[in-house]
Amino acid sequence: MNAAIPPNPKHQAVMIVDDYPELLLTVARMLHKSGYSNVLQATNALDCIHLAQTNVIDTILLDISMPGMSGMEACRILRSSAINKRAHIIACTANTNMRHQDAFFEAGFNDLLLKPFGYKELMDKLTAAPNNPRLFIRPFCTSVIVSV
Repeated sequence: MNAAIPPNPKHQAVMIVDDYPELLLTVARMLHKSGYSNVLQATNALDCIHLAQTNVIDTILLDISMPGMSGMEACRILRSSAINKRAHIIACTANTNMRHQDAFFEAGFNDLLLKPFGYKELMDKLTAAPNNPRLFIRPFCTSVIVSV
């Protein structure tokens, strides 16, 4: 039986997207502590999309509930983009109502991380992502609806 090879954090680009600066800082510190040197941060979905258009990102930790554009809408847009279409996108949410779980996967998310989460939960998700590029993914919608 082959054991999964843990990713080398130095070669992984991770983007954290959340509208709470304290959470961004805390997660960035966790990532740096674990050896991740390429950590991008965005405080809203539009900044996330902009950064994703100019950077190749391996994993995106994307908050679902943000002012303006939601993480669900952002994920659909990211999935339609050529540069980061294959990024591992993890939905981060405090909503424990699992009946909405299908909607996350239909939007294009690969995995789900419930808030509040700790160091171990975060590292488990990040370690699983590169070894299972389509972990938990279900078919996602390729059409994008942007409301103005």
